[in-house]
Amino acid sequence: MVSGRRRLIGQLSAALVVLVGVAAGFAWSALAPVTYEARGSVFVKFNFPATEPDPFSAQQFVTQRIDSYAELATSPVVLSAVQRDLPGYTLDELAAAIDVAAVPGTVLIDATAKASDPRTAADMADAVLAQLAATVTVAEGAGSTQASPVLMPLIQPAIAPDTTSSSVDFVKVLVGAGLGSAVGALVWWVR
Repeated sequence: MVSGRRRLIGQLSAALVVLVGVAAGFAWSALAPVTYEARGSVFVKFNFPATEPDPFSAQQFVTQRIDSYAELATSPVVLSAVQRDLPGYTLDELAAAIDVAAVPGTVLIDATAKASDPRTAADMADAVLAQLAATVTVAEGAGSTQASPVLMPLIQPAIAPDTTSSSVDFVKVLVGAGLGSAVGALVWWVR
């Protein structure tokens, strides 16, 4: 009888710890900061001169440089200009909130921005792409009497999202339940 009672107490203790884990997961979700994510895209275009007989070389030029252009997006030159457009952020905060990458196999560059407000996230992504285009235009035209051959028209403006990107609440509850189950199993095993 004592071992049955002891087993019941152990099982109840384990169940209680699992419930505490689930409650902790809910609390974690409720207390986590809300984050919105917006993404915009530019098309990298090379206007090759009329004297260039090989259009393939223009494509090769863009393909070889597109990753470098994406890397420039989080450079101090670009982020300082974005900071002027969106005051209230430090360069480090902007760099942490922005992810820019060339889309593999294309001539597209995507900028994704995260912020606590949906409109700010969209504005941040668009500002980064606009300043990146301006920076690349200056860099590629530097030392030349002609305009830069590289253009980056915005093809997909960032749209202010309706839902948060921090909607991993279910995952947090599962993590809490998993940890609670592990601790509960340990309590049951020790008893």
